[in-house]
Amino acid sequence: MQQRRTRLAIVQAAARILAEGRQPTVAEAADAALVSRATAYRYFRSQRALLVDAALQATHPDLHPALEKVPAGDVVARFDTVCSTIFELVVANEALMRTMLQVTQEEWLANRESQPALRQGRRLEWIEAALHPLRSRLPPAELDRLVHALAAVVGVEPYLVLRDVCGLDAEAALATMRWAGRVLIEASTAARNSRAELRVGSQGENDAKA
Repeated sequence: MQQRRTRLAIVQAAARILAEGRQPTVAEAADAALVSRATAYRYFRSQRALLVDAALQATHPDLHPALEKVPAGDVVARFDTVCSTIFELVVANEALMRTMLQVTQEEWLANRESQPALRQGRRLEWIEAALHPLRSRLPPAELDRLVHALAAVVGVEPYLVLRDVCGLDAEAALATMRWAGRVLIEASTAARNSRAELRVGSQGENDAKA
């Protein structure tokens, strides 16, 4: 979590500098984010990698106002909001998204021996916000697993799989991502409810025997 916040701070600082009409170096972004340069270089081995993520950051909308319009208890609808927002972002910036993936893989190939830190974007942050109502219903480990599973079915990578590999059009790709997310959420909450019912039933049997 702390690593994600540190990385996001660097990217946000770079995005602010980009908005001023300048292209920041990794060192300049680190200074602006009040992060050590050594730390920044662990996340971004090149200026190009930083600039791609900074450009994406500049195009990311603030999702929280949209989530506030959805009933807090309707987690599926909240995820649908996240899924649709990310989908629209990918479609509107597809060339940049594909470049981002290319840069990410080039960075990994060039520095794979040192296990470079890869991009994260705001996908996890948004999914966590959508699932916030489940914090009181799922144990932390189960909630984290659900967040990670949803990250695998929404975003640029699954979009490209559905479009390039499966041959779906944009509408069908979005519908598939939303369906997959809904299935994962419903399965996670149903499994939790089933375990709770089993515990209640078992306790009732024990009380009867007593």
